[in-house]
Amino acid sequence: MENLRNRVDVGLVTTVKQLPKLSRAPSFDHFRIFTPDIAAVNLKKTVLYLNRTIYAGLLELSKVLVSCLKLLSDEVVLVFQYFIR
Repeated sequence: MENLRNRVDVGLVTTVKQLPKLSRAPSFDHFRIFTPDIAAVNLKKTVLYLNRTIYAGLLELSKVLVSCLKLLSDEVVLVFQYFIR
């Protein structure tokens, strides 16, 4: 499953003027220098379009259901023991 919040914009910088311009942006995350002439600048997405549903894992849901059933079964047993006496 793809997490849309992990997407980034990458800008390739080839001139000296471009790096300070991109590093001042509010969405600036980090940069990496590959050669003296080329650097990559990672920018976070400023606008997210969440057009896909976020799925909760089936395993997590089953764990919650089992833990709720355990709590309920303990209470039900106590109630029945009370009424049987």
